[in-house]
Amino acid sequence: MYKKYLLPLTILIIIFTVIICPGCLSPDQERQEFIISAGSSEHWTYAVMSAMIIVWENELDGVSFTLLEGTGGGNLLGIHDEKYHFATSNSETVFAALNGQYPFEQKVDGFRSLGYLSPSVFHYFAGKDTGIQSFADLRGKTIAVGARGSGADLTVHLILDAYDIDPGEVNITYISLADAAGAYSDGLVDVICGSAYPGSALFQRLAIARDSIALSLTASDLDQLRKFNPYFELITIPGRTYHNIEKDTQSIKLGTILICKKDLDEALVYQMLSLLFEHTERLAEVHKAVEDLSPKTALFLTRGEQLHPGAEKYYREVRALD
Repeated sequence: MYKKYLLPLTILIIIFTVIICPGCLSPDQERQEFIISAGSSEHWTYAVMSAMIIVWENELDGVSFTLLEGTGGGNLLGIHDEKYHFATSNSETVFAALNGQYPFEQKVDGFRSLGYLSPSVFHYFAGKDTGIQSFADLRGKTIAVGARGSGADLTVHLILDAYDIDPGEVNITYISLADAAGAYSDGLVDVICGSAYPGSALFQRLAIARDSIALSLTASDLDQLRKFNPYFELITIPGRTYHNIEKDTQSIKLGTILICKKDLDEALVYQMLSLLFEHTERLAEVHKAVEDLSPKTALFLTRGEQLHPGAEKYYREVRALD
């Protein structure tokens, strides 16, 4: 009985799809899939990028994102080798990449900057039971630096050099920060280090799980480190920031940077950056590391990296960049 209506109905559907709704079949409207590599799942960048992906996918048509766990050095190489579209890294690793310094074998510049998300600080914790009082005591000790090529790996090698300690005189362990945290808590690792916001929940848990000291850099150390990177700065982690660590600690200040492939569409990058700054309050609820994020703070620090044209256009329009 309904067969006589079937052909006209089919024709109407085709007409609607092809003529009335042409975009539905337009190749230009195909979903674009992007890969973002942040820090480990324990690092605040992973949580913040997870929140931003929700915003981008809701606000931008035809895009989807896959979030991976990575390291500062690995993320830079992933962008350079066109495996990732977006990633996070840190200022010291960016400088090493641009200058072909450890852990990079050659100059790496196939990326562009979207801006800095937050200042950050390297943390170096040692178990009190190890007898370690300063970086000079690291010979013969086991140090967890996260993955090979991470920012922590880079800074530990620089610090060893500053103290005239050959890397072969220590046992550097390359495991994820999450696995390293368990090993440190169980006493299998003497020193654990990584970048974190002051008051980091992870390092707070470590200080509670095992009596620890925070290793502190000196002005002399800074002079040695600046031979490698003239932009190094010291920052104070106030005493009592962490459980049973009473003294102030001097450590390395750095910035966490959001980067992308250099040939990404300018309009897309502009839209993504605009949405990011429209949702800073939401991101601050995810993690306080970005509570002061603004277009001005995003440009507070450079190591010679270039802005992506879409980012440059955005910063000029909001008058953060002259």
